[in-house]
Amino acid sequence: MTNSFTIDRKEASELVGISLRTLDRYIRSGRLQARKIDGFVKLDENEVKAFRTGYVPNEADTGTSRRHRSLNDFENMPILDVQSELGKVLGEDFSQKESAKGNVYEILYKETRDDLKEHQQKLELANYRLGQLEAQVTNSIPLLEHKAQSKKYEIREGKLKEIARKYIKEAKAVKVELGIEKLNAKVYVVLLFIVLGLQPILWWILQK
Repeated sequence: MTNSFTIDRKEASELVGISLRTLDRYIRSGRLQARKIDGFVKLDENEVKAFRTGYVPNEADTGTSRRHRSLNDFENMPILDVQSELGKVLGEDFSQKESAKGNVYEILYKETRDDLKEHQQKLELANYRLGQLEAQVTNSIPLLEHKAQSKKYEIREGKLKEIARKYIKEAKAVKVELGIEKLNAKVYVVLLFIVLGLQPILWWILQK
């Protein structure tokens, strides 16, 4: 009897186009047969090739009722129309309902877009009018006269402050001079008292 278990796990995974972990899962679930030969896990090359091509062996070929599917089987499966199936379950045409809902959303979107556009136009007009009013107020004659008068007041105030600083400086100088005069007066008074106090002594000396 010819031994058909001739390829190892790596060769089998590359042949099928899957990872080693997926291959091991297929072996554990029985989707692929494997045997341990000389300490190595070997797989049936014919079975692996059949698994890759999607061939499903019958009981006469394998002696077992085990069946498997490849990725090609899933690619050929019909696509389920979820909306129609759900409509059948609910007893109504679900696709038509979704279409009507989409039309409502489209109408709401258009109305919202139109309202936004209208508000934007009003805002632009308001900004334009505001700019005109600002220009009118800025360039108005009373405001210009007020600015000119304020400028004159500022100049006059500056001159008055300068004069006040000058007077304050002169007042400080006068205060210093008064202080000196007071000191001199005190000295004169002291000298006068000294002279008056010495006058009797001088008179007594002159009498001798």
